Amino acid sequence: MATPKRRIAFALLLLLLVMVLAEVAMRIVFAVQGYTVGSLAPNWFPQVSEKQPPVLVNSYYTDGTALFRADRTFWHKEGIAVNTLGFLGPEWVQEANTKTKLFLIGDSFVWGAGAEPLTNSFASRLPLKGPYQIFNSGIPGADPAQYELVAKRFVPLLQPNFVIVFVYLGNDVMAEERIPLPNKALYYPTDLGWFPGYYQGAYFNSLEESYQYYLSHYTATDLVAKLACNTAVGTALCALPKRMEERDYRTTQLQSSVTNKHLKEIVALGGSIKSQFIIVPIPYSGTDFEDAYFENTPKYLLSKYEHVFSGLTDYISIAPLKPEHFHALPNGHLNNQGHEVMTDFLIEIVSAKKPLQP
Repeated sequence: MATPKRRIAFALLLLLLVMVLAEVAMRIVFAVQGYTVGSLAPNWFPQVSEKQPPVLVNSYYTDGTALFRADRTFWHKEGIAVNTLGFLGPEWVQEANTKTKLFLIGDSFVWGAGAEPLTNSFASRLPLKGPYQIFNSGIPGADPAQYELVAKRFVPLLQPNFVIVFVYLGNDVMAEERIPLPNKALYYPTDLGWFPGYYQGAYFNSLEESYQYYLSHYTATDLVAKLACNTAVGTALCALPKRMEERDYRTTQLQSSVTNKHLKEIVALGGSIKSQFIIVPIPYSGTDFEDAYFENTPKYLLSKYEHVFSGLTDYISIAPLKPEHFHALPNGHLNNQGHEVMTDFLIEIVSAKKPLQP
C-alpha cells in the first residue's frame, strides 16, 4: 500500500507532467497562430518591448493632402517602381484606347503583399494576360476612408472602364469613422513592424506616443504577470482579457455601417462618369472559412457582413478563394496561387461586363 508521502509525490509528479504537456501544447498553438511567449499583443502586431524601441522606416507616409502613399525614394532603392503619385507601378497616363483600363482600389492585397516576388501579384499579372492598363492605388494599411479619397480624386480624371474596390473583411470593416487629415500618420512603419498612427477614433501625434501606448497596453506590468509571461500558458492567461477585448471590438466592427458609407460614396461616382464599379470581398482567413462559407459563399458573406454590403449587392462579385490560396496567419495574404486565381477571376468578370462607352 502506498504511503501518504508516495501518494503526494505521485500527485505532484502527475501535476508537473500535466503542466509540462499543457505548456508544450500551448507553445504549439502559439507557433501556429503566430503569437510570442511573453507578449500580450495580437498576432498581427509588432512584439512590443521596452528593451527595443522601434525605429521609423520611411516606406509609407501621409502627405499634405491626407493621402496615405508609398515613399518613392525608399522603394526605388528596393528596386520597386513607384510613380510620382506614390502608387505602385508606372505613371498614370492614358495608353491606347484599345486597352481596357482598370482602376484598382484597396490595401496590401492590391499592392501585392504575399506574392513572391511582387511581380507575381494579380495587379502585375493582368497586363500580361490581355489588353489591360492597370492603375493600382493599393497601399498596405489603407482603409475605406482612403479608398473613398482616392476614388474621388483620381477616378474622374482617369475615367477608367472599370473601378474595382477590394474589401478585405479583416481590417477593412471599420468600427468608427476616420477623417483623413494632412500629415497625420495612418501607420508608422518601423524596423519592428507597423505601429498604428490612428486607433479607435483618435490619431497618435508621433511614433513614440503610439509605441508608449502599446507598450503599456500589451506588456506585463506587475511582478506576478511578468513571471507568468515566461511561459506560454501564463502568457495566454494574461492575454485573455486582451483577446476578449478584441472579440468585442470585432462585434462592434460587424455592426458598424462606416465601411458601407464609404463604398456607397465610391459607387455614387458612377452617376457622373462612364466607369463600371465592382466590389470584390476578400475573406478573412482567420474566421471566414467556416462550413457555411463553402456551402453558400454569397449567402454567408452578405449575411455576416450585411452592415458592410447593404444596398450594394448589384456591385459585388465574389472570387472563388479557398484556404489554400492564403498564407498562414499572421501573414494572411494571398499566396502565388491565390494571386493567380484572383487574376483569372478578374479577367472573367471584366470580360462578362461590357465596358460603358464614353
